[in-house]
Amino acid sequence: MVVLGKFLAALISLLILALTVRIILSWLSLPHSRWLSTFYRYTDPVLDYFRKHFPIRFGIFDASILIPIIILMVSLRLVNELMIMQRPITPFYPIILFVDIASMALDYFLFICVICVAILLLFNIMSPNTYHPLMTTLRSIFDPWVMRLRRIIPIRHKHADRIYLGLFIVIILLLMMVKNFIFYIFLNSLAGLEANYIESIRQSKF
Repeated sequence: MVVLGKFLAALISLLILALTVRIILSWLSLPHSRWLSTFYRYTDPVLDYFRKHFPIRFGIFDASILIPIIILMVSLRLVNELMIMQRPITPFYPIILFVDIASMALDYFLFICVICVAILLLFNIMSPNTYHPLMTTLRSIFDPWVMRLRRIIPIRHKHADRIYLGLFIVIILLLMMVKNFIFYIFLNSLAGLEANYIESIRQSKF
């Protein structure tokens, strides 16, 4: 069971990596190549299925492509805990699993946001006057948030755009830290309750 679990965990991790790379590549205008065509042929059917049956959009951002990755992350968690670590299932386990899923989804979303804003910042520094479809897409998503930041923190500088993008990255990273701290406390509390429950079950058997 443990060997099978490790094999499944490695396979699921590889699928998560492949889908993540495919999502990032979809934002880039890359020249056609046989390797990319082969890669797209194996990954696109999965993403297309969720685009068709679970259309979730925030403006022009297609969030449905995150669903298969979240499902794979949950599957990886279940395989690691139930097959490899052989964790006991208690009434607290579904709650802990749900909280962990929410934490993973938020982490993944915030990580994607950091990557996107970092790309915007990099293009702003290296080629600020160059048109690129990816930049237009990213600006349509993040410019409203940057405008809110401008109203809160007015900065008068010739490179104010770059400063705001850098601040936006810092704010997202701080949100990730705060989120992780809150979830850590909550999960530790649940783990303590679960440990007491398991201990009470063991004592009742004697």
